[in-house]
Amino acid sequence: MYATDPDFMLGLARAEAGSGNYAAARSTLESLIRTNPNYKSSEGHLLYARCLEEVGDTDAALEEYRVLADSYPGEEGRFRYASLLARVRREDEARELFTSQLRRADLMPGYYKRKESEWLKAARRELARLGESNA
Repeated sequence: MYATDPDFMLGLARAEAGSGNYAAARSTLESLIRTNPNYKSSEGHLLYARCLEEVGDTDAALEEYRVLADSYPGEEGRFRYASLLARVRREDEARELFTSQLRRADLMPGYYKRKESEWLKAARRELARLGESNA
Protein backbone atom coordinates (compact mmCIF):
# COMPACT_ATOMS: atom_id res chain seq x y z
CA MET A 1 0.00 0.00 0.00
CA TYR A 2 2.85 2.43 0.79
CA ALA A 3 5.38 0.94 -1.60
CA THR A 4 5.40 4.06 -3.79
CA ASP A 5 4.54 6.66 -1.15
CA PRO A 6 7.25 9.32 -1.59
CA ASP A 7 7.62 10.10 2.11
CA PHE A 8 7.91 6.40 2.95
CA MET A 9 10.45 5.88 0.15
CA LEU A 10 12.51 8.86 1.32
CA GLY A 11 12.45 7.48 4.87
CA LEU A 12 13.58 4.10 3.60
CA ALA A 13 16.42 5.70 1.64
CA ARG A 14 17.48 7.63 4.76
CA ALA A 15 17.55 4.39 6.73
CA GLU A 16 19.53 2.60 4.03
CA ALA A 17 22.07 5.42 3.84
CA GLY A 18 22.20 5.61 7.61
CA SER A 19 23.23 1.98 7.73
CA GLY A 20 25.90 2.61 5.11
CA ASN A 21 24.06 0.96 2.22
CA TYR A 22 24.34 3.87 -0.21
CA ALA A 23 23.76 1.71 -3.28
CA ALA A 24 20.38 0.61 -1.93
CA ALA A 25 19.53 4.18 -0.93
CA ARG A 26 20.41 5.37 -4.43
CA SER A 27 18.20 2.69 -5.93
CA THR A 28 15.32 3.62 -3.63
CA LEU A 29 15.68 7.30 -4.49
CA GLU A 30 15.80 6.56 -8.22
CA SER A 31 12.62 4.51 -7.81
CA LEU A 32 11.06 7.40 -5.88
CA ILE A 33 11.91 9.76 -8.74
CA ARG A 34 10.42 7.38 -11.33
CA THR A 35 7.19 6.72 -9.42
CA ASN A 36 6.68 10.27 -8.12
CA PRO A 37 8.08 12.64 -10.76
CA ASN A 38 6.40 15.71 -9.23
CA TYR A 39 7.67 15.08 -5.69
CA LYS A 40 10.20 17.69 -4.58
CA SER A 41 12.43 17.40 -1.54
CA SER A 42 15.62 19.33 -0.96
CA GLU A 43 16.59 16.76 1.69
CA GLY A 44 15.98 13.94 -0.77
CA HIS A 45 18.01 15.71 -3.44
CA LEU A 46 20.93 16.15 -1.05
CA LEU A 47 20.71 12.51 0.02
CA TYR A 48 20.75 11.45 -3.62
CA ALA A 49 23.91 13.49 -4.28
CA ARG A 50 25.55 11.99 -1.20
CA CYS A 51 24.65 8.48 -2.38
CA LEU A 52 26.17 9.16 -5.79
CA GLU A 53 29.34 10.38 -4.10
CA GLU A 54 29.50 7.39 -1.75
CA VAL A 55 29.10 4.83 -4.54
CA GLY A 56 31.83 6.52 -6.58
CA ASP A 57 29.72 8.16 -9.29
CA THR A 58 31.73 11.36 -8.88
CA ASP A 59 30.70 13.15 -12.08
CA ALA A 60 27.01 12.67 -11.35
CA ALA A 61 27.54 13.69 -7.70
CA LEU A 62 29.31 16.87 -8.80
CA GLU A 63 26.42 17.74 -11.08
CA GLU A 64 23.85 17.16 -8.33
CA TYR A 65 25.89 19.16 -5.81
CA ARG A 66 26.30 21.97 -8.35
CA VAL A 67 22.52 22.32 -8.50
CA LEU A 68 22.24 22.05 -4.71
CA ALA A 69 24.89 24.74 -4.19
CA ASP A 70 22.35 27.23 -5.53
CA SER A 71 19.11 25.66 -4.40
CA TYR A 72 19.61 23.87 -1.07
CA PRO A 73 18.26 25.85 1.91
CA GLY A 74 21.39 26.09 4.00
CA GLU A 75 25.12 25.65 3.67
CA GLU A 76 25.47 21.87 3.51
CA GLY A 77 24.91 21.67 -0.25
CA ARG A 78 27.55 24.31 -0.98
CA PHE A 79 29.97 22.73 1.48
CA ARG A 80 29.62 19.23 0.06
CA TYR A 81 30.04 20.51 -3.49
CA ALA A 82 33.22 22.42 -2.65
CA SER A 83 34.58 19.48 -0.65
CA LEU A 84 34.09 17.09 -3.54
CA LEU A 85 35.69 19.58 -5.92
CA ALA A 86 38.73 19.67 -3.62
CA ARG A 87 38.83 15.88 -3.44
CA VAL A 88 38.95 15.57 -7.22
CA ARG A 89 41.84 18.05 -7.35
CA ARG A 90 39.80 21.02 -8.55
CA GLU A 91 41.24 23.09 -5.70
CA ASP A 92 40.86 26.52 -7.28
CA GLU A 93 37.13 25.96 -7.83
CA ALA A 94 36.76 24.58 -4.31
CA ARG A 95 38.65 27.51 -2.82
CA GLU A 96 36.46 29.97 -4.74
CA LEU A 97 33.28 28.23 -3.62
CA PHE A 98 34.33 28.06 0.05
CA THR A 99 35.27 31.75 -0.07
CA SER A 100 31.97 32.78 -1.65
CA GLN A 101 30.09 30.58 0.82
CA LEU A 102 31.69 32.39 3.76
CA ARG A 103 31.18 35.83 2.20
CA ARG A 104 27.53 35.03 1.55
CA ALA A 105 27.08 33.84 5.13
CA ASP A 106 28.57 37.09 6.43
CA LEU A 107 25.58 38.89 4.90
CA MET A 108 23.08 36.64 6.64
CA PRO A 109 21.39 37.35 9.96
CA GLY A 110 22.76 35.93 13.20
CA TYR A 111 20.17 33.16 13.54
CA TYR A 112 21.19 31.82 10.12
CA LYS A 113 24.87 31.84 11.03
CA ARG A 114 24.10 30.00 14.27
CA LYS A 115 21.94 27.43 12.50
CA GLU A 116 24.59 26.83 9.83
CA SER A 117 27.64 27.16 12.10
CA GLU A 118 28.73 23.53 11.66
CA TRP A 119 28.99 23.93 7.87
CA LEU A 120 30.55 27.38 8.07
CA LYS A 121 33.23 26.19 10.49
CA ALA A 122 33.93 23.23 8.24
CA ALA A 123 34.21 25.57 5.23
CA ARG A 124 36.75 27.72 7.12
CA ARG A 125 38.77 24.59 8.00
CA GLU A 126 38.75 23.35 4.42
CA LEU A 127 39.67 26.76 3.07
CA ALA A 128 42.61 26.92 5.49
CA ARG A 129 43.65 23.41 4.48
CA LEU A 130 43.56 24.37 0.80
CA GLY A 131 45.67 27.45 1.47
CA GLU A 132 46.22 30.29 -0.92
CA SER A 133 45.61 29.98 -4.64
CA ASN A 134 48.57 29.06 -6.80
CA ALA A 135 47.19 31.12 -9.67
